[in-house]
Amino acid sequence: MTVPESTRETRLPQSADALRQWVARHVADQARLPHEEIRPDVPLAEYGLDSLYAVALAADLEDGLGLALEPTVALEHGTIGELVDFVLGELDKERADGV
Repeated sequence: MTVPESTRETRLPQSADALRQWVARHVADQARLPHEEIRPDVPLAEYGLDSLYAVALAADLEDGLGLALEPTVALEHGTIGELVDFVLGELDKERADGV
């Protein structure tokens, strides 16, 4: 079954706070930690997350936002805050380009 483009694009929140919370929950699930313990300024590696997880997180962001991201995006932007800021910047560029 093909998911309509408009549905796919709205699957994940696109506001900074909501997207940070979504990523924090994603990280908490993977790290098996309470969501409240995940901070946006702590490197993902400190939660025990490896490169395989970083690639999976990038893929989930890409699928949920309908945005093309490099598989290494979570490694290059090592905290939740840095990652979300980058992703939101990419979304803004796409909107500005009319993509």
